Amino acid sequence: TGMYVNKGNYAPNADDTLTAQWTDEQYSYTVNYYLMGTDGTYPGQVSETRTCTAAYGAEIRSSDSAVSISKAGMTADTAAEYQKSITVERDGLTLDVHYKRLSYTITYSYTAPGAATSTTHSDTILYGAAVTEYARPAAEGYKFVGWVYGESGTAPSRMPGYNITATGSFKAEDASSTHN
Repeated sequence: TGMYVNKGNYAPNADDTLTAQWTDEQYSYTVNYYLMGTDGTYPGQVSETRTCTAAYGAEIRSSDSAVSISKAGMTADTAAEYQKSITVERDGLTLDVHYKRLSYTITYSYTAPGAATSTTHSDTILYGAAVTEYARPAAEGYKFVGWVYGESGTAPSRMPGYNITATGSFKAEDASSTHN
């Protein structure tokens, strides 16, 4: 007499019905995330890690939703050099995924006194990078009042996740202050 472990006994050399069941072996793998810095370069060390599991034989690509993460102002880098994949065949495999910073624009616009058209200048800045204000224009007999940034009015210290328009204005100088 033999033993069919999951369903009980069976008789050798007899007509018995046996049922086999298979399940996909699940293996764990590590995802290393490299998050672009505000200088536009990737760090030499891993920024974050995550452990995932997949069935034997699964191909996991760095662009797959299974390994995507949500990062404000960032998106998966789809440049060919960062497109990696692994085929899950054992525990302990590693997949590198790179996230680049999105770029946004600050557009500075002003109309110099007596000018018929406005002057504009645009800076493209990576999300989270320090914002350096554009040089203040000059016009003889006028003082540049300053830049008014979008709805908030004030300059951001770091680039937010949206485009900004900064509008400059001038004020006539007081005649007594120009002759002192």
